[in-house]
Amino acid sequence: MTLGAETDTSEIVNEMIEGVRNFGRCGITGVYVGYTNHFNIGSLMERGIRLIGNGQAPVHKYWEELLKMIQDGDLDPLQMVSHRVRVEDLDKVYVKFNNREDGMQKVFVETRFSLPACEGSPQLTRY
Repeated sequence: MTLGAETDTSEIVNEMIEGVRNFGRCGITGVYVGYTNHFNIGSLMERGIRLIGNGQAPVHKYWEELLKMIQDGDLDPLQMVSHRVRVEDLDKVYVKFNNREDGMQKVFVETRFSLPACEGSPQLTRY
């Protein structure tokens, strides 16, 4: 990182470009922070693919509406949390998360400062 030699991977973007119809559109959301190597710009240009709606999700645009839905009980954010793990187990958890094992979707990382699991949240899983 210090030398600026670290790059993001372009595999997902390239799959989108190759998977869309000619003159189609792709939107990239997420966090790409640096340069990316092996970007398939040739296919993008030759097939007339348009990149639209790129950037991080506009959380601030919807924040108040989502918070109200949570407060009113119309939206339960705990539905997306699949596991609760100890910070000491993160090395093992990362491997399982990366390999999409045990149905891991979103993980709450418990530290010594964390409150006990509330009703509806996953119980602590030890690895």
